[in-house]
Amino acid sequence: MNTQSFFLKKIITTLTIHKMWHKEDSILIAVSGGADSMALLHGLSDLKDLHGAFMGVAHLNHGLRPEADEEESFVADQAARLGMPFHSRKACLEREHPGLGCEEAGRAARYDFFHFLMKTKNYTRIATAHHADDRREQILMNLVRGCGPDGLEGIPAVRDGFIVRPLITTEREPIITYLQTKGLSWKEDPSNRDTRFLRNRIRHQLIPLLEENFNPAIRKALLRTGDIAAEENRWMNTMAEKTYGRLLLKENGNSVSMDKNELSKLLPGHQARVLRHAIFRIQGHLQAMGQPHIEAMHKALQSTESSELHLPGKILVRLSQNILEIKKTGHPLRKKESPLPFFSKELHLPEKLPASILLPHDFGRLEILDQQPSNTPADMYTSLSDRLFPLTIRAPLPGDRMHPWGRGGSRKLMRLFSEKKVPKELRRKRPVIAVKEGIIWVPGLPPDEKNKAENSNDRPVWLLWYDEKL
Repeated sequence: MNTQSFFLKKIITTLTIHKMWHKEDSILIAVSGGADSMALLHGLSDLKDLHGAFMGVAHLNHGLRPEADEEESFVADQAARLGMPFHSRKACLEREHPGLGCEEAGRAARYDFFHFLMKTKNYTRIATAHHADDRREQILMNLVRGCGPDGLEGIPAVRDGFIVRPLITTEREPIITYLQTKGLSWKEDPSNRDTRFLRNRIRHQLIPLLEENFNPAIRKALLRTGDIAAEENRWMNTMAEKTYGRLLLKENGNSVSMDKNELSKLLPGHQARVLRHAIFRIQGHLQAMGQPHIEAMHKALQSTESSELHLPGKILVRLSQNILEIKKTGHPLRKKESPLPFFSKELHLPEKLPASILLPHDFGRLEILDQQPSNTPADMYTSLSDRLFPLTIRAPLPGDRMHPWGRGGSRKLMRLFSEKKVPKELRRKRPVIAVKEGIIWVPGLPPDEKNKAENSNDRPVWLLWYDEKL
């Protein structure tokens, strides 16, 4: 079997096993101009008589490098040669996705564009060029950040029912060989070698290290782990769908209502999958719906108080009496009513102090000092031991509690804010500083009892917070 036939057969096998689309579907192919997306574009074009679907090309110009316009023209020319419609857009990542890192903002902008084209141009599937190496790297990225079974799956072959990865079982080598055999060129992105990005450090440093010092077959082992996790996720999601059906009170195109009491009795992992399934039912995807948002709903379910959460994608979650309602609204939710947008970031102790961190979404600035600040209100700073790092800095969640010094027992943050006469409109803009065991401090409130030195070797560090808008 020659190189081209092997590569195309891998695509056919993946399309067939995962039932990625039918002949009546319209496929939007995401093409950056790099080797992987060029191989996907031409591979699907070579197979068009077999799979029979209509195809178009999407390219997002991030505008971050001088070569960006040239790459857009290159992809447009390739689409024209293959007789496919070409769709492009130039993004401004800082304006459209403030507070996100470069990689995260780029990914968000791409999928925003893809979803827009699906709605306006009637595409039914989005095909991306993720391959086997991408999946390995994603598994390790998820693992070092902390993840559950979904994260161990890495990049699934099909996500949300319409995002498909025809190259997900294909290795990098046959991709390059296929392009060379056909005499096709591609554009190299120099950022793929930049080890400031976690994915590149995993690709160029961690995987070779594991391969050389721990397991020569680590690449196969990672894919095997992903396959096992995928099968178990499929089983758990099936169980969650059955539970969703049992707890469902009402469902229409834009909202679902479930039995709140019965939902709150589920184990957290089971409950999370039921909630994600409910959101998928009304939204059709889970883009931008991360673990912090599921955790916010979980916290709200444990409370006996009525509450509302405003989640990404104009999703309103309302809890009252014995009913949980998740609703897709037709307008942006008013910011002042929402405890979100949510953020959560891990903070390691900087090597050099003082250090400063500007928090996203108008949550102010956090200073890390090696000495006690002066001329500062006492409730706007606290001391803590260096052993408590890394810390988690996040937005408050419904039902958050802490054990403030000298208060004797657990108290809700909102009750503590009320006692301190902090205005309601400011309470949601105070960051929560937490460790694995729970909250240790919130600016304006007394520190938690967990924030105590255990021995004389503990090094004191001071956290100072003040309000500063982005």
